[in-house]
Amino acid sequence: MAAELIATSPELGEGLGQYLHNGMSLSDISMVFAGIVLIFVVGVGIELLAFRPLENAVLRARGLTASAR
Repeated sequence: MAAELIATSPELGEGLGQYLHNGMSLSDISMVFAGIVLIFVVGVGIELLAFRPLENAVLRARGLTASAR
């Protein structure tokens, strides 16, 4: 998302970082809050759907989780 603030492309459309920056530029606090909430939701979603299962798989493979008895 940080890269969206530095480099923008009309072909790609507007991303969350650019949306947040536009809200800041327009002094639109509701747009800024919406951008922050969207970034939070995306971050939590990626954590739950991608990183947590990967972490659990790695921990199981290395024997670092408590076995269910």
